[in-house]
Amino acid sequence: MKELSHKVMKFDTRDEILRYTAQMFADNFKCDLIAIGTIVNDHIQLSSTNTKEYDLSALFPYPLAKIDPLFFEKSMNSKSNEFTQSTQISRYFQQIGFKSWFTVPLVDEKKTFGLCIVGYREQNIIYDDLQSRFDEMGRFIGVALNLITRNEEKERSLFEMQLLSSDLDLPAIIKNLVEKTIVFCGRETNSRTAAIYLFNETKDKLILYQPVYGINDKKSVIPLAKDNSIHTYFPNVETIGYTSMTIPLTVGISMIGVLYVQKEIGYIYTSNDLNNLKMYANYFTVMYENSQLTNKEHKQKENLQELLKIQQAMLHQTIHSENFTQINKSFGKLFNSSIVLYDRYFNLIDYHLKEDDPLTQTQLVAAGKNSHQLKNKEPTNIAITEKRNFKLLELTDGSELHGYFALENTDNIDPELFDIVLSMVRNIYSLQFIKKEIKTTSIENIKSDLVSHLFSEQIKDPQKLATDASAFNWDLHRPYYTAIFALREQPEAKGADLLEIQTKNNAAFAVMKQIISRLLPSAITAIFEQQLLLFVPENSTNETNFWQTFFKRMQHISQREGFEKEFVLGIGALCNHPKDYNEAYQKADKTVNVLLKGKLDINYAAFDQLGSYTVLNTFKDDPTTELFVRKYLKKLHLESQNSQTNLFKTLAVYLNNNGNVTQTAKELYLHRSTLVYRLNKIQGLLEIDINDANERFNLQLAYKMSDLYDDTIFE
Repeated sequence: MKELSHKVMKFDTRDEILRYTAQMFADNFKCDLIAIGTIVNDHIQLSSTNTKEYDLSALFPYPLAKIDPLFFEKSMNSKSNEFTQSTQISRYFQQIGFKSWFTVPLVDEKKTFGLCIVGYREQNIIYDDLQSRFDEMGRFIGVALNLITRNEEKERSLFEMQLLSSDLDLPAIIKNLVEKTIVFCGRETNSRTAAIYLFNETKDKLILYQPVYGINDKKSVIPLAKDNSIHTYFPNVETIGYTSMTIPLTVGISMIGVLYVQKEIGYIYTSNDLNNLKMYANYFTVMYENSQLTNKEHKQKENLQELLKIQQAMLHQTIHSENFTQINKSFGKLFNSSIVLYDRYFNLIDYHLKEDDPLTQTQLVAAGKNSHQLKNKEPTNIAITEKRNFKLLELTDGSELHGYFALENTDNIDPELFDIVLSMVRNIYSLQFIKKEIKTTSIENIKSDLVSHLFSEQIKDPQKLATDASAFNWDLHRPYYTAIFALREQPEAKGADLLEIQTKNNAAFAVMKQIISRLLPSAITAIFEQQLLLFVPENSTNETNFWQTFFKRMQHISQREGFEKEFVLGIGALCNHPKDYNEAYQKADKTVNVLLKGKLDINYAAFDQLGSYTVLNTFKDDPTTELFVRKYLKKLHLESQNSQTNLFKTLAVYLNNNGNVTQTAKELYLHRSTLVYRLNKIQGLLEIDINDANERFNLQLAYKMSDLYDDTIFE
């Protein structure tokens, strides 16, 4: 029970704690009714229950004045001597026919939070055995609820500090800020003293700012000698284990003063105290800096207030909206300018034009394409038309570029506020981008899991699978073609970090998905096993030479938009039922393996076009096939991996040319004698006669079969 009680300490909200407690009682003590009431003003209100079967209006809400205080001192049950049958709880359980019940108070030291009421239809003796444990559990829950309450009070306190910066009277602001800070610091760390010293303008003195929390033994004005560090005047800078501590107050990289605290003799500061003091010191410096700016830039007050309102509205919009339309409109009003939003590849996402702006969507799309083709790594402007250049702002969260924000007019913003405004713009848009990306990633993960089940050899619940697929407008009972896009490995990718390769591939797939969505709106895409899967409705492929046309258009658009990766497309088979997808995927995967190895001299193909590979594929899963491939080619493959001379490729070309030395040498750009030397080396390594008809056939067959596997077959 103690382990279960400790779990409530991990929750962040009051509702989570109470829901977990109710569920814990229902699951572990097999009770028929559990109701948890919490104290609100002068009543106890129902906060959580495990059932809606019973009407609890006789118990909740209930005046605290009518509840015997013994209920909140220790756990009680239906047999307790302290009670008669006249209590409201006893009467209630008698009315609904329950034979036993008990209560557990939720308390922390002297603070009472509520009451747990547990009932059983039949007699139950569990309370008699576990009474002390129930009391202990009630205290654990009380402690957890008290922590939540204290955190909420702390957040309210910090919010009050933020409100101070709205005053224009700088001395009053600093006085209030100091008072709030030292009270929080002194109270949270049980300090005897809490005081703030700030530098004077020439930074040759530290001056004590009133008020002071408790009793301060240090001087009000501390002259500073040149080259002396702060440790000379204030000991234990951010150091725990002592009765005093000093926290530097810094704005940016400049120190403005110190926060000094001291405990009674015999008490020391802990790491938890240090964290609290740092937090309040940070808030103080942030609010202090804001106050200085507000006082210094009094003429900008109205603009700043408007800016804060817009920021709050923007944050609200990022939470409640799924697109950028309203955000663009708000920023368009702020800048008094037309606004254009592009993704990281300069694809148009959204825009807001002023009422009299003649620009068209076609012009905005074209401008994005032109900018992308220029491949300027750090663009600062974008030419929307020949006569109109927009300022371009990168939308980044510090680590990842999400897109670009373009605007024409910046005259509406005070120059000294412009950087602040742009920072706000960057943060708001980045937040919306991240939110959309998180949603997209979640959807992709769900889709990937769906595809994984769909490709299983035995589908356990076809109906559930079909229902899940319908969420993506995917009707599994309609015919779909299964195909796979795969990226060719770039030479520079060999030996590169796998996570980096995966990140680049995912970015490439994201671009390809955008292109597919424009070419085939009805197609379903999913990323699975580092491949981009494509499911195309049969009725979308009626066009003559559909796959050829589709692939060429994919290539054309991707090249036009600066997509540098080379890809192949393997088409599996038509799926009429969910059970068909496993085989269709296997066929598409085999086709991709053959295409990636360059065996067909094309970059797209259907499984039925593979010729002999379609027959060989039937033997692929036989263990003897892998043994056969390794027997003939493993030594050669490993030798080529560890050498600059690719004997593996040399033999493949030699076999493809039916043993013609002259033609092989020409194709490999080798001198005839060099090729003969290599062939002799290959024969020695494999210990077979490569000119023997049977052995040559076996080698050709081994090469053909290896095309259906990846290189891990040789490991």
